[in-house]
Parts: sequence; structure tokens; C-alpha cells
Amino acid sequence: MALAEAEKRVLEARRMPVYPTDCRRHHHSGVTLHDRLDVANQKADNALGDANKQTDECAAWYDKNFKAREPKP
Repeated sequence: MALAEAEKRVLEARRMPVYPTDCRRHHHSGVTLHDRLDVANQKADNALGDANKQTDECAAWYDKNFKAREPKP
């Protein structure tokens, strides 16, 4: 009985927390039909930079949580 309870606690401790809402956010350039090319390019570059930053932050969050929960070799 105690062994089953201990196993249950270990499995709960390994369970990943809820994925952050911010990691599901989408990015849009905001480019409009009459934007000058340089402005449109800057908007697109800013949106891509934001998306890449978000990907890095979410990957770091996942890696930290994964390493804390998975069995160690």
C-alpha cells in the first residue's frame, strides 16, 4: 500500500505543469496595403523577432520542467 502511494506521488511530481498561455500566442506583422516597403519590412522583422524570442523562452521553460520531472540516467 505504501509503495503504491509513493509511486502515485512520484508520477504526480513528474507531471508537466500547464503550458503557459503566452507560449500559444501568435505574432502578426501588422503590415497594411499602403505601407512603404521599408516600413513593411521593419514590421515583419519585428514580428519575427518577437516570435523567435517567444520560441526561445517557451523552449527554456519546457527544458527546465522536463529535466526536473524525468528520471535521471
